[in-house]
Amino acid sequence: MAAVSYTAKRSLRAGVSVDDAIDYDFSASAIDRSTTPKIGSQTSLSGWQETIRDRTDEFYKITTIPVLEADFDHVRQFLDSCDGGEFFTLDPYGTIAVPVQAMNCILSSKGYKEKRVSQRYISATFTVRVHPS
Repeated sequence: MAAVSYTAKRSLRAGVSVDDAIDYDFSASAIDRSTTPKIGSQTSLSGWQETIRDRTDEFYKITTIPVLEADFDHVRQFLDSCDGGEFFTLDPYGTIAVPVQAMNCILSSKGYKEKRVSQRYISATFTVRVHPS
Protein backbone atom coordinates (compact mmCIF):
# COMPACT_ATOMS: atom_id res chain seq x y z
CA MET A 1 0.00 0.00 0.00
CA ALA A 2 0.92 3.61 -0.48
CA ALA A 3 -0.87 6.81 0.46
CA VAL A 4 -1.22 10.38 -0.76
CA SER A 5 -2.74 13.48 0.81
CA TYR A 6 -3.45 16.38 -1.52
CA THR A 7 -5.79 19.29 -2.25
CA ALA A 8 -8.39 18.60 -4.95
CA LYS A 9 -8.04 21.05 -7.86
CA ARG A 10 -8.97 19.40 -11.18
CA SER A 11 -10.87 16.38 -12.59
CA LEU A 12 -13.06 16.40 -9.50
CA ARG A 13 -15.04 13.28 -8.65
CA ALA A 14 -18.71 13.49 -7.70
CA GLY A 15 -19.10 14.95 -4.22
CA VAL A 16 -15.65 16.60 -4.20
CA SER A 17 -15.22 20.38 -4.32
CA VAL A 18 -12.21 22.49 -5.26
CA ASP A 19 -9.76 22.82 -2.34
CA ASP A 20 -11.10 19.77 -0.48
CA ALA A 21 -8.35 17.94 1.43
CA ILE A 22 -8.17 14.37 0.12
CA ASP A 23 -6.47 11.37 1.72
CA TYR A 24 -6.18 8.36 -0.59
CA ASP A 25 -4.67 4.90 -0.09
CA PHE A 26 -3.70 3.01 -3.23
CA SER A 27 -1.84 -0.14 -4.18
CA ALA A 28 1.19 0.00 -6.41
CA SER A 29 2.72 -2.75 -8.49
CA ALA A 30 6.06 -0.90 -8.53
CA ILE A 31 7.63 1.85 -6.42
CA ASP A 32 11.15 2.45 -7.70
CA ARG A 33 13.39 4.93 -5.85
CA SER A 34 16.21 6.71 -7.67
CA THR A 35 18.54 9.60 -6.94
CA THR A 36 20.23 12.16 -9.15
CA PRO A 37 23.18 14.04 -7.64
CA LYS A 38 23.73 17.61 -8.82
CA ILE A 39 27.49 17.92 -9.09
CA GLY A 40 29.62 20.60 -10.67
CA SER A 41 33.34 20.68 -11.20
CA GLN A 42 35.88 23.22 -12.30
CA THR A 43 39.51 22.90 -13.26
CA SER A 44 42.07 25.60 -12.51
CA LEU A 45 44.70 26.72 -15.01
CA SER A 46 47.26 24.58 -13.16
CA GLY A 47 45.07 21.48 -13.64
CA TRP A 48 43.67 21.05 -10.16
CA GLN A 49 40.06 19.99 -10.23
CA GLU A 50 37.47 20.97 -7.66
CA THR A 51 34.16 19.14 -7.43
CA ILE A 52 31.17 20.63 -5.68
CA ARG A 53 28.17 18.55 -4.70
CA ASP A 54 25.15 20.85 -4.57
CA ARG A 55 22.44 18.35 -3.66
CA THR A 56 20.91 15.00 -4.49
CA ASP A 57 17.37 14.85 -5.84
CA GLU A 58 15.27 11.86 -4.80
CA PHE A 59 12.60 10.43 -7.12
CA TYR A 60 9.99 7.68 -6.97
CA LYS A 61 8.58 6.14 -10.15
CA ILE A 62 5.23 4.62 -9.25
CA THR A 63 2.97 2.28 -11.19
CA THR A 64 -0.46 1.61 -9.73
CA ILE A 65 -1.97 -1.84 -9.79
CA PRO A 66 -4.66 -2.22 -12.45
CA VAL A 67 -7.82 -0.49 -11.22
CA LEU A 68 -11.35 -0.90 -12.52
CA GLU A 69 -12.02 1.84 -15.05
CA ALA A 70 -15.08 2.91 -13.03
CA ASP A 71 -12.81 3.52 -9.99
CA PHE A 72 -9.91 5.10 -11.86
CA ASP A 73 -11.35 8.59 -11.30
CA HIS A 74 -9.63 8.55 -7.86
CA VAL A 75 -6.25 8.24 -9.57
CA ARG A 76 -7.05 10.85 -12.26
CA GLN A 77 -8.26 13.32 -9.65
CA PHE A 78 -5.02 12.98 -7.69
CA LEU A 79 -2.71 13.25 -10.71
CA ASP A 80 -4.64 16.08 -12.38
CA SER A 81 -4.91 18.00 -9.10
CA CYS A 82 -1.13 17.93 -8.64
CA ASP A 83 0.10 18.33 -12.24
CA GLY A 84 0.53 22.10 -11.89
CA GLY A 85 3.38 21.78 -9.39
CA GLU A 86 1.15 21.52 -6.33
CA PHE A 87 2.72 19.86 -3.30
CA PHE A 88 1.28 16.70 -1.81
CA THR A 89 2.27 14.18 0.83
CA LEU A 90 3.32 10.72 -0.31
CA ASP A 91 3.94 7.73 1.90
CA PRO A 92 5.25 5.05 -0.47
CA TYR A 93 5.26 2.32 2.19
CA GLY A 94 2.40 3.19 4.54
CA THR A 95 -1.25 4.09 4.62
CA ILE A 96 -3.23 7.08 5.80
CA ALA A 97 -4.06 5.21 9.03
CA VAL A 98 -0.54 3.82 9.57
CA PRO A 99 2.09 6.17 8.11
CA VAL A 100 5.60 4.81 7.62
CA GLN A 101 7.63 7.37 5.66
CA ALA A 102 5.48 10.39 4.73
CA MET A 103 7.27 13.01 2.63
CA ASN A 104 6.41 16.22 0.76
CA CYS A 105 6.55 15.73 -3.00
CA ILE A 106 5.70 17.24 -6.37
CA LEU A 107 4.98 15.46 -9.63
CA SER A 108 8.19 15.31 -11.60
CA SER A 109 6.84 13.67 -14.72
CA LYS A 110 5.28 15.81 -17.41
CA GLY A 111 1.84 14.31 -17.09
CA TYR A 112 1.29 10.63 -16.49
CA LYS A 113 0.79 7.52 -18.53
CA GLU A 114 -2.40 5.46 -18.43
CA LYS A 115 -2.16 1.87 -19.59
CA ARG A 116 -5.24 -0.16 -20.38
CA VAL A 117 -4.42 -3.57 -18.96
CA SER A 118 -7.66 -5.21 -20.09
CA GLN A 119 -11.05 -4.12 -21.28
CA ARG A 120 -12.04 -2.99 -17.77
CA TYR A 121 -8.76 -2.25 -15.97
CA ILE A 122 -6.34 0.70 -16.18
CA SER A 123 -3.03 1.38 -14.44
CA ALA A 124 -1.07 4.63 -14.25
CA THR A 125 2.65 5.38 -14.14
CA PHE A 126 4.03 8.66 -12.80
CA THR A 127 7.19 10.04 -11.21
CA VAL A 128 7.41 12.20 -8.11
CA ARG A 129 10.28 14.27 -6.74
CA VAL A 130 10.77 14.42 -2.99
CA HIS A 131 10.91 18.02 -1.84
CA PRO A 132 13.75 18.69 0.60
CA SER A 133 12.48 19.46 4.09
